[in-house]
Amino acid sequence: MKRFKFSLQTLHDLREQEREDAERALAQAASEVASAAAKIEELRGAINQAVAAYAAHLQTKEFQPHEAQMHTEYLVTLDSQLTAARLHHDECEHRRETRLQELIKASAAAEATAKLREQYYARYVAELAREEQSLMDELATIATVRRMRGTS
Repeated sequence: MKRFKFSLQTLHDLREQEREDAERALAQAASEVASAAAKIEELRGAINQAVAAYAAHLQTKEFQPHEAQMHTEYLVTLDSQLTAARLHHDECEHRRETRLQELIKASAAAEATAKLREQYYARYVAELAREEQSLMDELATIATVRRMRGTS
């Protein structure tokens, strides 16, 4: 009997490739989320450090309005960077969620063709067993006929 050949193998291979691509895209998006979160933490640390440095400066020196304005402007700049970093993080999170949904769809499609392949293979094996049984029955019939001719 001929070898098993899944007629939708090309489609299955394409769906498997799409699933792998979706996994890579999700990993990239997760990496971007982690990078954005690290940037937020870095900015929070910079803000805390700037506030602590300014507080220490005020304790050791006289109050200078010009220096106070510079520190305030620096903190405002850091705060605006933090806001931008949070927005970027949210965008990255949204992209990651989108990639996750794409992976779920691609995995479901690949799983569907894999199950279909299993069903086709089970039918192939059953048909092979039927043909084998048919040949065995035919051989048994031939042997019986020969024995009957030999005894008569």
